[in-house]
Amino acid sequence: MPLISALMPVHNVEKVVAETIRSILDQTCPDFELLIVDDGSTDGTAEVIRSFDDPRIVFFRFSENRGVGRASQYLLEKAAGRYIARVDGDDVYHADRFEKQVLFLERHPDVDVVKSLIDYFPDPGLRDQRRFENCKHVLEPVKNGVTTPDDIAKGLYGFMCVPHTSIMARAATVKRFGYRPYRCGEDYDLLYRMNKQGCRMDTVAERLVRVRVRDGSATDREKSALYEAVFQIKREELSMLFSAGDVYLWGAGSFGRLVASLLRKHGLNIAGFVDSDPAKQGQAVDGAPIVPPEALSPGDKVLIASQPGMMAIASHLEQRGFRHLSDYMIFY
Repeated sequence: MPLISALMPVHNVEKVVAETIRSILDQTCPDFELLIVDDGSTDGTAEVIRSFDDPRIVFFRFSENRGVGRASQYLLEKAAGRYIARVDGDDVYHADRFEKQVLFLERHPDVDVVKSLIDYFPDPGLRDQRRFENCKHVLEPVKNGVTTPDDIAKGLYGFMCVPHTSIMARAATVKRFGYRPYRCGEDYDLLYRMNKQGCRMDTVAERLVRVRVRDGSATDREKSALYEAVFQIKREELSMLFSAGDVYLWGAGSFGRLVASLLRKHGLNIAGFVDSDPAKQGQAVDGAPIVPPEALSPGDKVLIASQPGMMAIASHLEQRGFRHLSDYMIFY
């Protein structure tokens, strides 16, 4: 039985998957199996994977794309290791990632999941440089800034502060929850459910994973599917918030409007938008007024839908006495 089962669902990563596989095969902790499933790729991904001759690689292939949730669950059911490590087919892993995460879990028997810090880097062919700049200078510091078990437990209610590509977990715990068949957001769904049930998560505070930013890795269709998945994942918390008073959506930009539309689709109507931009205040979106932050009254509820400033907004609300989940929450 291997110590670690590394799960790696892939789809159309022909140009980058070899670098990922090499970074796993070169791990200083060699006691692992690398379980790979090609989820219906239409390029040469399978041929690249088959070019590796290493008995630790166990390769499966789906004839058609089933989605990352189903692919992940398929591999989880095949896993024989004591620990589960997640591997994404376009990222690159430091050679001592497995060694350091195993050591952490063995020294902290109360921890179910351990993540690492991440380091975004641009694919050489990347054309959308703005997307990389956002990942590097907005997402990276926010995700790397959430490290303690208490901060992770709170942060996961708001956003994916535990990068899936960086996690190692106890296999028995992950198998108890399992991946559900989301085409995207399966990682957030898994960790959100684990967190709600009290699973403890912590951090190896080193950058052990380099996360590749590529063109075309997040289409508009995938974003819509992700936000629908987020709604379903948070349905219980959202229902409680909307049943407790008037809910204002903080963020009247494109993301806030998208979230408002999604809420209406599910029968949840907001009392208005909150935005700190004076140019937007006094206007209305689909009949919902845009008000300044100081217009919020005791008893109002807030759903944050402003991704760049979500943590600052949450801090501002808490300073005014708003309680997390009871009075406000972050959509994503």
